[in-house]
Amino acid sequence: MGRAKGWRLLVAIADVSHYVAEGGPLDKEALLRGTSVYFPDQCIPMLPERLSGELCSLREGVDRLTLTAWITLDANLQVRETRLAESVIRSRKRLTYDEVKEGCMDNVQARRKDMGREVAEMLDEALRVSRSLTARRLGRGALNLDTDETEFVFGEDGRPVDARRYAHHDAHRMIEEFMLLANEAVATFFTRRKIPTIYRVHDVPDPLKLEAFKEVAAAFGLLRPYDPATPEVLNAMLDKIRGGPLEAMLNTLLVRSLKKAEYSADNIGHSGLALHDYLHFTSPIRRYPDLAVHRELRKVLRKSPLPDGLHSILAVVAKQCSDTEQGAAEAERENDKWKTCLLMRTRIGHRYDGRIQGFSLKAAFVRLESPFVEVGVPLGALGGEFTVDENRTRASTAGSGVVLAIGDPVKVEITGVDEDLRRVSAWVVEAKAKNAQGKPVTFVPSLAAPAHLREADFVREPLPPRGRGPRTARQAPDPDRKARPGTSKPYVRPGRPGGAQARPKPPKGSVRGPARRKKG
Repeated sequence: MGRAKGWRLLVAIADVSHYVAEGGPLDKEALLRGTSVYFPDQCIPMLPERLSGELCSLREGVDRLTLTAWITLDANLQVRETRLAESVIRSRKRLTYDEVKEGCMDNVQARRKDMGREVAEMLDEALRVSRSLTARRLGRGALNLDTDETEFVFGEDGRPVDARRYAHHDAHRMIEEFMLLANEAVATFFTRRKIPTIYRVHDVPDPLKLEAFKEVAAAFGLLRPYDPATPEVLNAMLDKIRGGPLEAMLNTLLVRSLKKAEYSADNIGHSGLALHDYLHFTSPIRRYPDLAVHRELRKVLRKSPLPDGLHSILAVVAKQCSDTEQGAAEAERENDKWKTCLLMRTRIGHRYDGRIQGFSLKAAFVRLESPFVEVGVPLGALGGEFTVDENRTRASTAGSGVVLAIGDPVKVEITGVDEDLRRVSAWVVEAKAKNAQGKPVTFVPSLAAPAHLREADFVREPLPPRGRGPRTARQAPDPDRKARPGTSKPYVRPGRPGGAQARPKPPKGSVRGPARRKKG
């Protein structure tokens, strides 16, 4: 339809439920796995490759069975009608995100010609609509969180040779917005008909944890003490730091102050998206809850009877899928750490620029600019006695008054790699810090201890209680985050960052933990 009348969006998703019979061997194995697991160099699929890579994979010019949502939007982007149906589609063009960016955002004529005029113009309009949908979503109170992801580059031998920040642009956001709209439309379909299904829910934040996050943001001058922690205020703050040194850290702290999204047969809404009805419909190839939703939807569309006690059955499935999702996420994080070790083990003694991302009580964590990985720095290697503030945002010394804070630029030298613990350790060669009066100083550590990095250095301790209840800015042991706080005393040279300074000697000694794990 034209822009004056509105738009019709078709979201067609491969009909996996046609091939995976309920209660059959494939279905039981899929439920056991719950989700596909994605490592930087391979995928462990939920379904066999014959399905996930072929029969249920949309191919250019090939007919495929799908479940399709026809969503009619008016000129103000309000949903006026949703029609769901079994269908057959034939993809006209298969494009990558970067190809869409090249043709429709960078306006590369050769790419547009390859796309074809009709496809290129359709994508131009789709991008405009998706940007408006994003603005509408944020306007209703959804949080606008962007987290940095690492993309590993592999050599011919399959080993990582580099790591860089994953490029996320409007072509990605376009698909994300359309998927969000389809997921909401299907959830609304079930809710209005009072048919049990598996929802994707996100409970409201804990006020104490949100208040603790607000105090951290206020310490950086990003929020005022009397600012309410509303989505509008938080989004405005996130916009201020977007692209800056504090973005990744504050995004992660904010995520930690929120409750985890999970699957449930009880619809309590999704606070992060500011939606009353939301579920996962768009990835049945890789997520079992989506497959379960497809299966229920096909029954409803065909007017087939639903089993007795369906709500109870789905509640059990939802809990199991939440657990397998958490297990898969932990496996992916640990694999990323291992890949980091493989990448950095030949770079011991090399120096890199980075920024402090956080602290544990005994280590600082530094995100390198290139390669885009995180390393740990034992605070004991800085010399003296550093203490960490209660919000785990800065480490300071009483004597010389040096303050190292999250976001501060540092130069580090890699001192060791422990593949058993999946940790890379380093020591700070030089840092741009502040003194007790808040004036910039160039800090060069005087080593008082070798850089021993132990497993306990990486365990995130809960924040100390204050007042009548705990006011932690983080959720306890969440492997999605790497801990952050520490202690030490230093040599400080005030002045500009480029001044001539004597280089301290690198630390001696092992960076391995107290006991090497035996290989099994």
